[in-house]
Amino acid sequence: DVVASAAGRYANRTDILTSSLGTSGRANAVLDVVRSTLLKRFEGNVRPGEIVDLTFELRNYDRVDALTNLSFTDDLSAMLAGAVAVGLPQSDVCGAGSQISGTTLLSLTGGSLPPSGSCTFTVPIQIPAGAAPGSYANTTSTVTGLLSAAPFADVAASAELGVVLAPRLTKVINPSTARPGQSLSVDFTLTNVDTVNAATQIGFTDAVDRWFPTNGLSAVPAPGFCNGAIATSFLSAGELILQVIGASLPPGGSCSFSVQLPVPTTLPPGVYTNRTSNVTALIAGLSVEGSGAEADLTVVAAPQLSKAFLDDPVNAGDLVTLQFALTHAEASMAAATAISFTDDLDATLSGLVAVGLPQANICGAGSQLSGSSLLSFSGGQLAAGETCIFTVTLQVPAAAAPGTYPNTTSAVSATVGGLVIADGPPATDNLILQPLRATKSYPGSPIPTSATSTTVQYTLENLSATSSFANLTFNDNNPRILPTALPTGLPLMNVCGVGSVLAAAGPTIVLSGGSLGPGASCSFSVNLALTPPHNAGDYSVPTSAISG
Repeated sequence: DVVASAAGRYANRTDILTSSLGTSGRANAVLDVVRSTLLKRFEGNVRPGEIVDLTFELRNYDRVDALTNLSFTDDLSAMLAGAVAVGLPQSDVCGAGSQISGTTLLSLTGGSLPPSGSCTFTVPIQIPAGAAPGSYANTTSTVTGLLSAAPFADVAASAELGVVLAPRLTKVINPSTARPGQSLSVDFTLTNVDTVNAATQIGFTDAVDRWFPTNGLSAVPAPGFCNGAIATSFLSAGELILQVIGASLPPGGSCSFSVQLPVPTTLPPGVYTNRTSNVTALIAGLSVEGSGAEADLTVVAAPQLSKAFLDDPVNAGDLVTLQFALTHAEASMAAATAISFTDDLDATLSGLVAVGLPQANICGAGSQLSGSSLLSFSGGQLAAGETCIFTVTLQVPAAAAPGTYPNTTSAVSATVGGLVIADGPPATDNLILQPLRATKSYPGSPIPTSATSTTVQYTLENLSATSSFANLTFNDNNPRILPTALPTGLPLMNVCGVGSVLAAAGPTIVLSGGSLGPGASCSFSVNLALTPPHNAGDYSVPTSAISG
């Protein structure tokens, strides 16, 4: 068959014919290819009793005017008695308001195309089980419509349907719903649908890496299965290919075989479709080719857990906030329920405990975070694409040494799509305890509302037995507590190491150049002048962060 890639006139001329009798002239022919508004095709050969897709394409070649009110019919019975469309009607297939309908007689109505526009739609066709093998011509009516309100008509479209008795291939993935890291059995069955003739030289390929990346196949059947077949797996252009060749089946016979395939541990949740190549065979001396097989694998995973200490580095004896976030992947095919994990705080730092627990309904109704030195989260629920975030306050033990403390949860467990997943990746973050402790106090507190002065005291402690601090700096804006507070008696020298300076910048107290050796500490006080009266109450404002 000759297929033109574009409309036009194509001239074809042979070379001069030569033979033992001499030479003769050339042969010439001209092929006129016209543009067609309607094109159609069957998506491959089909076996009796199966479904084949019939695809239609409509094109508007006019660059200025739209095509409207497009219509045509397609008589399937005239092609093959018993052939029927399934899944119709379909709406808006070629413009708003268009429809393809019918069973044995397809009918498109109300189609519309903008200038230079096109549309494509597919109709599944059920082939009768008793259909004889062969080629069946299928031709539509002419296409009619309106082009800029003027009547429009174009030629019919034709396509050939091939009904073949090629062996049928089916595949089943077991289990069809799996988690990352799980091993799958991919089960193939070949059936000779020809009940009269044997099928030989049966073969197909399966590009496994187009399904999902994998480290390889295992348990590939030994040579000789399916009456002499050979199965091999190999890399071709970087893709893992499973190839089966040389199978034979008696009339109406079948055979089955399996391969094992691991699901990658990093494969995201989702639905993964695997399609084989077409199946080829030799039947009654003729080569036949039929559609391959496809199957879906649904991958489910527990929600992703992350965690972070929000306000570290902190000092021994301080409170620190630990945040958890659970995210269920957007591509997940089912909600996650019964989400749970634990977090052993005591294994991170002896004496590290949670305060303010339990907390309820923090990640779905019925969820709970409880415990003290061992946190336990249970009963979580998340829909696909949903995230929940919750925090817990931890008390750092007063005697804790400075350093970095890794904190890792257990694996995350959940039920997704009826499958219990107990190996969701744990979450890790480091709790950092700084070796510098800073305290601030008001020794004269409480003060009367008529007070004209008070004192603020600062203490810096180096908790490290080996490290020193230099260039320590901070500032403290006391008027944020009492608007009239002004530091007096500044600057002071060498308050925290030689060369350190405690000065005033307006109402703000500023330390610069501080230093502390291993295990050393320093304390210093500043008098604050006050202008009464003052509002009664409790006031607390921290200094800036201490740098050095």
